Amino acid sequence: MPGRCSSGSDLPDHEQNSYALVAAALWHMVAARRSRPGSGAARRATGLGMAALAQAALGVTTLLLAVPLWAGLAHQLLARDQRRHRRQA
Repeated sequence: MPGRCSSGSDLPDHEQNSYALVAAALWHMVAARRSRPGSGAARRATGLGMAALAQAALGVTTLLLAVPLWAGLAHQLLARDQRRHRRQA
């Protein structure tokens, strides 16, 4: 059924959320770099955009490789590390 995730609920699933998050992070990165090139905010926005893109790439790689242990652990550890840094900021 269109608009439903694999569990059957009306809520967006993990994959849709990650695409939206990566798009928002990349949009923020481009906007910050255009409005204030070279500033600390632009550098942090670039770091955020690249971290979101790396996490998404690792998630897609994990799925394409049929979730090998190393890729699944790396995807989870990177997400955990990003959450820890977000709480400290």
